Amino acid sequence: MNLKTNLDVLYLTENLNNYKSSEYQLDFLNNLKNNFNIYEYGPGYKNFDYKKNLSDLENDTQKKFDLIFLGHSFLSDRSEFKLLMNNILINIKKIPKVMFLNKEYVNLREKLRFIEENNVNLVFSHHHLALYLNKFYNKKFIFLPFATTFNNFEKKNDKKYDLCFIGILKNLNKKYNHTNIREEIRDALFFSFKNINLFKKKNFSSFNFFWTNHPRNKFEGILSKIFFKKWLTKKDYQNIISSSKTTFNTPSPYNIIGPRYYDSLACGTPIICPKKKIYKHYFDETDLVQFENKDDFFVKFKYLLNNKNYLEEISKNLKIKYKDVNYKKRVEKIHYHILNEL
Repeated sequence: MNLKTNLDVLYLTENLNNYKSSEYQLDFLNNLKNNFNIYEYGPGYKNFDYKKNLSDLENDTQKKFDLIFLGHSFLSDRSEFKLLMNNILINIKKIPKVMFLNKEYVNLREKLRFIEENNVNLVFSHHHLALYLNKFYNKKFIFLPFATTFNNFEKKNDKKYDLCFIGILKNLNKKYNHTNIREEIRDALFFSFKNINLFKKKNFSSFNFFWTNHPRNKFEGILSKIFFKKWLTKKDYQNIISSSKTTFNTPSPYNIIGPRYYDSLACGTPIICPKKKIYKHYFDETDLVQFENKDDFFVKFKYLLNNKNYLEEISKNLKIKYKDVNYKKRVEKIHYHILNEL
C-alpha cells in the first residue's frame, strides 16, 4: 500500500497524563506528533465512549484516517486481559494497523494472539524478542529499543554521588523470575527494613550514595510515607542520574532493557550491571561495566572510583555517543518503516 507522506493517524491509548511512570511514553507520543497528524483517543480522554466505532470517530473529527496506531497502553497489562477499545477495530480491513508492544513479560500470549487475529500490519517492540518473533508469526516485528528522554537537558558536571540506584528491589511476582542481585547489593551497603534504607554499613560510611527503593506493595508504600520518601519528579531524576559517578542497573523482568540505561549513558554516567549476553542487541560491549556476581560488582565499582581519569574519560565518551539516542531518532525509524513497508 502506497501511503501519502502527511498521514492522519488515530492513536488508541489510555490518557498517559494520569500515570506517574509514563514519561518515556509521553516523550514517544510527542515525537510521533512531529511526524504524523495524531488524534488521541481512549479511556481518560473527555470524549471517550466505549460504544463508539471508527465511523463515529471519523464523523466526529471530519477525518478519514490513513493509519491506526495501537499505543503502549492499548492492550491490558493487568492480570485479567481485557480489550478496552475493541469496538473501533471491528471489521477494519483497509486501514493499516501499527502496534507499539509494551511489557512483553505480561500477557504475552494474549497480546500475540490479538496481533494475529486482528491483522496488525507492523509491530514495534522495545524487546529484542522482536528479532525472533518473525520466525514464528506471519507479521512484521521490528526491534525498537528504548531511548533517553533527557532532551535538551543541561547535564550536571558536579558528580557528587559515588553510586545511584532508583527503582524496585525485586518484582515480587515469582512467575517473572526477577533476579535477587539488587537486594544483594543493597544489603551489602545498608542496614535496612523492607524498602527503607536505614543507614550505611561501616565499610561504606565514607561513600555518598543516592539509593531509593520504590514500594512494591501497600505496606512498603506506607513505610515510604512514614520515612518521607517522595516520588521523584522528572527534574529530580535527571539531576540525580547526571550528578552520579556511576549507576547500578539491571534488566527488568523478562530481560527488558529499560529507559534508565539510556538516560544514564546520555548523562555520561557509567552503568555497572550484571553480565548478560542480551546486551549485544542494545550496546557495544565497552559501553557497560559488567560484573559476574556481588563480589565482582564491588571490585568494578571501587576500581572506577579509584581511577578518576579513567572514569572521567569513560563518562565523556558515553555522553558524546548517547546524548542524541532519543525518541526523535526512534520515531524517524518508525516513520521510515511505515512509508516503505505498508
